[in-house]
Amino acid sequence: MFSRLLGSFPRSDVPGPEDAGRPPSGVRAVVGELAGATLADGLYRFHTAASAARADAMVLEAFPGLAGRVACFGFDWLGHQLSLDPTRGADDDPEVLLLDVAFGEVLEVPVPFSRFHDEEAVDHADAALASDFYAEWRETTAQPLAFGECAGYTTPVFLGGEDDVENLEITDLEVYWSLTAQLRQGIS
Repeated sequence: MFSRLLGSFPRSDVPGPEDAGRPPSGVRAVVGELAGATLADGLYRFHTAASAARADAMVLEAFPGLAGRVACFGFDWLGHQLSLDPTRGADDDPEVLLLDVAFGEVLEVPVPFSRFHDEEAVDHADAALASDFYAEWRETTAQPLAFGECAGYTTPVFLGGEDDVENLEITDLEVYWSLTAQLRQGIS
């Protein structure tokens, strides 16, 4: 299931979390030994059991209306969370959600989990993982992203910040999600 993805975005030699190799439960367990892996110096990461639980909680903090629809399995360099959506698709192969705290968007990816990694993430890498923006950002940043980091907006776009690489900085993923969610809720 991951052969095309790994061919396009090789596994990086970036230290993983302490529970690397421990996949999340349920359908998410298909990630197997890739749990905790970083691809292409941080473009995409697979959740472990512990990081998936934390991601589910932070997504529900930002998007409380998604209760019962969130089961995160991975995340990209901008901190977008990728989740199974048990309300869409087959019970044993649900479709995917892309959750973007910076823009306050929940995007329903019309592809089941079984096809997401070797089709959507490879054939439509820019739409799925913002790969073109990542390449532009990497030209300005030599440091690869650690497992618990993302490139977050210094000044949120919804507060007048620019959607460009000059407005991005490496930050802790969980802190970024929490602060951005609080700011979004504060202006709603």
